[in-house]
Amino acid sequence: MGICECPVKPAAVETGCVCNPEAFPFVCARHGGCSKTEPYHKLCKTRANYFQLWESGRGPCLYDETTRPRVIGLGDAVAFAIRVVTFGLVKPWPGCGCQSRKAKLNALFSIRWPVTFQRTATITAN
Repeated sequence: MGICECPVKPAAVETGCVCNPEAFPFVCARHGGCSKTEPYHKLCKTRANYFQLWESGRGPCLYDETTRPRVIGLGDAVAFAIRVVTFGLVKPWPGCGCQSRKAKLNALFSIRWPVTFQRTATITAN
């Protein structure tokens, strides 16, 4: 017989999660109104690294109607691209025209996010 090459699963530990939902998905009041599915709730209760991500506001979460962006426009996308490409070093100043450009592009083209849009986070093992 050979040696098993299966990855070792981290041991389940008790975290500070105190939620006892009656149905899934449910809105977690402790973690900023995050809507958690049953697998996310299990990770929150048993995995310290996931629990810490939710505690810091960076854990995976399904957006609900109040926290999820409803509409994003072309102007928002362009502003984001400029911020990313310039590493945030280029900032708008009074009278630069950025707000009017953003408003015109948003009026020209905008999209609705689907309901399943999810926030992502980088998860590291303990």
